[in-house]
Amino acid sequence: VNILQNYGSTETGNICLQDLQANNENVGECWGRVELREPLDGRLLPPGALGEVCTTSPWISEGYVRDGHFQRHYEGPWVRTGDAGRWEGQASAAGSSLRQLVVMERLRPPIRVNRGGWRLMVQPYEVESSLKRLGATKAAALQGDLETLWVAVETDAAQALDYSTLPLKPDRIVEIPQLPVSAAGKVLYSKIKDLFGS
Repeated sequence: VNILQNYGSTETGNICLQDLQANNENVGECWGRVELREPLDGRLLPPGALGEVCTTSPWISEGYVRDGHFQRHYEGPWVRTGDAGRWEGQASAAGSSLRQLVVMERLRPPIRVNRGGWRLMVQPYEVESSLKRLGATKAAALQGDLETLWVAVETDAAQALDYSTLPLKPDRIVEIPQLPVSAAGKVLYSKIKDLFGS
């Protein structure tokens, strides 16, 4: 029996479909139109970049009913999913897409960081992806006080991580055997700040 996994939402309907027996990291080929955009300003991003998954199709919802009034999606026909993703594979010469979508993390508000007198806006999933490439099992980046970057890292105590190679070095780092997670296995960011104390 083939088991198919659907990636989508109530607002978008089906976005991608994947055969779980393929055992791939991606969520499959996309239906309708899917683009990856910069979460802060909506810029269309080049291949290889991480961005917010945005989609439009004939079957997406037109908006929401709130307090008895209809409100369209802010991006017109496009729906912003709130998920960070990247493309895997290439588009074919004939124009049809052979790319498959890899969904990374849920997007969260950007972190404000002060570096050399400059205020930078950093996406948490970019920091967390860099930490995982270093060898962390799980990682959580969050806003510290006074525009600083804090990270909590789940890692094997026997494996030393070289944080000096990160594009942006955190101001405070906590390494623990296991990050607090929900019953579904998702990191509980609301409890991460408690790891740093006052």
